[in-house]
Formats: sequence, structure tokens, C-alpha cells
Amino acid sequence: MKNLSLKIASTVFLASALSMGGAAQAASVTLTGWAFGSAQTVKTSVSSQRAGTFGFNGQGGAFVGRLSGTNGFDLDSFITYCIELTESFSFSQSAMTNYSVVAGGTYFQNRLSDAGIAERLGKLMTWVAGDSTRVDTAAESTSLQLAIWNTIYDNDHSLTTRSSSYSDASAAANYANTLLAGAATVQSSRFEVFALERSGSQDFLLLRQQVPEPASLALVAVALAGLGLAQRRRRQV
Repeated sequence: MKNLSLKIASTVFLASALSMGGAAQAASVTLTGWAFGSAQTVKTSVSSQRAGTFGFNGQGGAFVGRLSGTNGFDLDSFITYCIELTESFSFSQSAMTNYSVVAGGTYFQNRLSDAGIAERLGKLMTWVAGDSTRVDTAAESTSLQLAIWNTIYDNDHSLTTRSSSYSDASAAANYANTLLAGAATVQSSRFEVFALERSGSQDFLLLRQQVPEPASLALVAVALAGLGLAQRRRRQV
């Protein structure tokens, strides 16, 4: 995509369990590049009564960046995906400012009249975090992006892909369906779900493990981010 400008993404961010107190946070988001070294090109379309009809054709996957100004969520390095299909952003060393941290149930109730989306996203990411190999490549992170979109905009949702990088044109959608099938087996989410929201800009997904213990939080961080950042040689093959 030209100038690394994106029509969509989504944010997965792991933080310590500090109370947000329900107050709005003036957050700054800095996204500097692809978390898994590259991105895959996909096409997806959505048609639903609650969300309307729209689509995306471009690169999608996990991003890496920094988050500040949120107190309990601040980190120098985090993995991120996006929520919206119709907003854009660009990779930069400069921060995108004036974001607010919003509880996921409130965010999705206000946007799509379905607070349950937050719980379903939490279950999806719970399943992904259960095995560090489930999403640790650029292609798999693209599939996770598709699975996140499907979870958010799941009425009459179709997934297709266009990319010379795939030997099978449906590879991204097929693995997205695998991730979604795994999520369907999860009884309860391990995460609290939040959104980073700013009017007129791409919104991002935030996750915080519920009542985390240091060891378990470290394992989740490895599952969603550590391998993606550490195994650069694998991603660049």
C-alpha cells in the first residue's frame, strides 16, 4: 500500500492489571511498522443491516508500536490490530494523540449495538494466546486480522484474498476460519477488552488479562508478541 497508509488494522495490547477507574484517558499511539516483518494483501467485504455495506482491499496484519498517556496501559512495545474498515493511518515515529480508552462493551454497544462483541473478541484472543505458534508469522497475523473483522462485523460477512504471496488464494480466509473455530471452543475470555478511540481516525483494540499473575502474563505476551518480535529470521523467509 502506498506510503504504508492503511485503510484498516486492529490493536492487540497486553498491559498490567491496573485499574482504569472508568475515566477517559488522553492516550498517544505510535505505530512504527509491521509486527511480523511484513504484511499480506487481502480483500474482505461486509454487508449487514447493522453495519451497512463496505469493504477493504489492501495489506492487513499485526503492527508494532508504543502507547503512552494511559497510566495502566503504557508500554514501549506492543502488538496492535485495528477495529474499523473505513479509517486510515500511517506508520510513523510521531505519535497519534488524543485517543481515549473506552471499555469494549461500551464501545461496541455505541458503534454496533452489540456489547457482546467485546466478549467474543476476548475469547478469540484467549484461544490465540493459548499456543504461541497459532499466530507468529505475517500470514497468520493477516488471518487473525480477518478473524477480528469477522467477529466485529459478522452479519453476512464474506472473506476472500488477493495476493501473489499465497499459493492458495483462500489461504488467509481459511486460517481465519480455523482461528474462529478455535475461539468457539473457549468457555470464557481471559481478557478485558478495551478500544482506543479517536473520532475521524482508526480505532484500535486493547486487551488486558483479567487478574493476571506475572508468570501467566509473561506467557500471554510471548504468545501474542514475543515470538513475532524475536523470530525475525523466520518472518523474513
